[in-house]
Amino acid sequence: MVLFIVSAGYKTGIGHVRRCVQIATGLRDQGIEIIFYLPDEPNSISFIKNAGVPYQLSTPQCGIEQLLNSPNNIKVAVLDLLHADKEYTCKIKESVEGIKILGLDYFDM
Repeated sequence: MVLFIVSAGYKTGIGHVRRCVQIATGLRDQGIEIIFYLPDEPNSISFIKNAGVPYQLSTPQCGIEQLLNSPNNIKVAVLDLLHADKEYTCKIKESVEGIKILGLDYFDM
């Protein structure tokens, strides 16, 4: 399973979500299970629902640790976040043995 952890929100917009949905649907078409983990932001949720991809909302009751520790066989985490620090990525690596992390970023040039 590939887990997509994305930024979304009023100030952020849904560009991160759109970009990852494109990648996720391609993976899904190849038979790979996917799931999104994102904030409860109406435009993003609407976009995710229309794309037909599974998701889990990030809430105080369901933090990333709970999702990673559930029996869902996550092999890869794709991070498309405004701010992903070393502590956050280490937390993911410590929660799932052997997980691979792919960070998407863009640079202002």
